[in-house]
Amino acid sequence: MLQSLGRHISATMPTGTWRTVSSGDLLAKGEALPALKKRALELPSLTLTPKQLCDVELILNGSFAPLDGFMTQEAYRKVLDSSRLPTGALWPLPVTLDVARAAAAKLPSLSAGQSLALRDAEGDLIAVLEIQDVYEPNKADEAAKIFGPAASANHPGVELLHQGGEVYVGGKIIGAQYPVHYDFRKHRQTPTQLKDQFRAAGAKSVVAYQTRSPIHAEQLAFLDRAAADVNASLLVQSVAGIATPGDLDHYTRAKAILSVLPKFKTAPTLNMLPLAMRAAGKREALLHAQEPIHIDISQMMVSRKSLEAAKRGPNAIK
Repeated sequence: MLQSLGRHISATMPTGTWRTVSSGDLLAKGEALPALKKRALELPSLTLTPKQLCDVELILNGSFAPLDGFMTQEAYRKVLDSSRLPTGALWPLPVTLDVARAAAAKLPSLSAGQSLALRDAEGDLIAVLEIQDVYEPNKADEAAKIFGPAASANHPGVELLHQGGEVYVGGKIIGAQYPVHYDFRKHRQTPTQLKDQFRAAGAKSVVAYQTRSPIHAEQLAFLDRAAADVNASLLVQSVAGIATPGDLDHYTRAKAILSVLPKFKTAPTLNMLPLAMRAAGKREALLHAQEPIHIDISQMMVSRKSLEAAKRGPNAIK
């Protein structure tokens, strides 16, 4: 349930202590890993964009469970029309692999039943995609469903959507490694690692706060009280993926948050979340809740700024 708390949005998660959620990672392990890398050498490759790298990392580490890859056309349409997966599970936004039509034409055998090596900008193998579906979306319809029929063409979410490729490729992925990060490594934990950390500390419940801004004095007091009122540990999730126009870079934001952590009474845990912002309002609020669900939190708060659609152009969503 979502509710407004002044400058924050609160989501109360399903009741129960340490609920069981299937959110294991999708990395190849043991002998399967060298076999995957060897096989990938024979496959056509696609270099992932920064947004796609964010999505792949969250799929691979279990943050986007139950997703096990990029959406097929059936899942894509179901999510657009009803905010649910074909299984009936709640899922607010499409998670798709877009490819430019010209690039798709150069990829041999880009069709169901084939495989594609997904690489970062340095050419390192991140994952292999087992293609189940190749389709062309109606982006005007997608924009209207996600951002509303009144969204202007220069809304940042609409701009990003139309800048992407014209072809969507759906299918399951098998991971070779997570995308490499060189900053704040100890603050980049998977849902499983966070869950184990809180269990080891004896936490009976966890309150999460997700933000793409620094934490101010008013917020500090609010978060301290929110965690203390329910005798919970506090998790601060700082968005470290693709930001929206006008945001601070994630490095500056993380340094600012780290500087105030000693002032908390509740000794919060900071985690960097490689989430690509969509500027999609309430749908995005539900997307933000996906990873904390797999950490077994009891309550979640999202800063209002994290949910605001950018106010650009005469018809921008307010």
